[in-house]
Amino acid sequence: MKLHWIFAIGIIALFFVGGARPAHAAMLTGLQLREYCGLIKRDSSTMTSTEIEHGEMCLIFITAIEEGYELGMPKDKRLICIPTDPVVPNGELGLIVFKYLDEHPEELHNDPGYLVLDALHTAFPCKFIPPSKK
Repeated sequence: MKLHWIFAIGIIALFFVGGARPAHAAMLTGLQLREYCGLIKRDSSTMTSTEIEHGEMCLIFITAIEEGYELGMPKDKRLICIPTDPVVPNGELGLIVFKYLDEHPEELHNDPGYLVLDALHTAFPCKFIPPSKK
């Protein structure tokens, strides 16, 4: 059943990333994700409408992957623990993903969804609590 939820979230993510654009736009690559997320740090008043759209695509994609992960993974099995108090803003998540992609160009050929998860895991690993010994 959880696999169905993950699949559904993935389809929704592709819908948002693809939107009303041509079909090839839904095929986001790691290189494109790095480029799009790099736009987040720019002043939007100096950006073209396409650049603004691409920055938004980065944030929407990251949000969809992160929420799909949280919905599909039981809390006790999660490897990514993004703080909730205070909540980490989406823009910060976008900058974290950009930094990871910029520092790991050898990974850009990998699936963008996995790249997002790798970046978030690097920034927000869950603290391992060893089982108590009785």
